[in-house]
Amino acid sequence: MTATASTASDARASLQHRIAERLRFSELDAWRYLTPDDPFDELAYMWLGDLQWDSDVSWSTHARCERVVRTQLQPTFGKFKIRELTAERIEQRLSSQSV
Repeated sequence: MTATASTASDARASLQHRIAERLRFSELDAWRYLTPDDPFDELAYMWLGDLQWDSDVSWSTHARCERVVRTQLQPTFGKFKIRELTAERIEQRLSSQSV
């Protein structure tokens, strides 16, 4: 995790804030692990949360991924459980969209 600012003390404060936020979110989800019976929406939410804290991912990349999840993946696969998302089901959906 990294942080930048105009001064070293501001960067340090920003980094401490990011670490505290990351720990807070980790503690909220730490008690729960995804299972095959969890909805796809939960998997997408957790993945976006992890992506948000990845220091190598730009804000624009995160925003683009969030938009794709919200506008394409969740409407298409959100009602399914993780175990129901097979390669065949995904391929069928993709082939029905491409024309």
